[in-house]
Amino acid sequence: KGIQKMEFFYASALRHYKDAQILRAQGRYDNAVHLYGFAAECALKSLIAVYCDIGTVKKKYGHSGSGIVRDLYMFVANGSGAGILEPTLSLKLAKADLPEVLFKGHPERRYANDGTYKKGDADQCEAGAGFLVREMIAQHINGYI
Repeated sequence: KGIQKMEFFYASALRHYKDAQILRAQGRYDNAVHLYGFAAECALKSLIAVYCDIGTVKKKYGHSGSGIVRDLYMFVANGSGAGILEPTLSLKLAKADLPEVLFKGHPERRYANDGTYKKGDADQCEAGAGFLVREMIAQHINGYI
């Protein structure tokens, strides 16, 4: 059952990221930023689910991104828990520059007025979410998730 939920997080991250890219290319920055936030959240949940059961992931993190990043870094760096992700991920997370806009107001921003976010915001979110999605894919390809 936990594996199925990880797969849902994985597939959702990919779907939201691709949709956000399409919207960003069309100048729909508000919707793109919103979906980049979901892509980042789902990618993080896919990664942290290696260390926590799905119930804990849903209950503890909700839609929060920053809490997941902090805890994921600690789990990977300390090698704690039953599962283990690629150890170099902790170094990558420590150097990652995830923009504040990626998680600020997430997911409530889905009700934001049009024009709240600009191209620069969408570009920053694409970079941050892209980093997380690429790391999630690498962990999957290398057999860690």
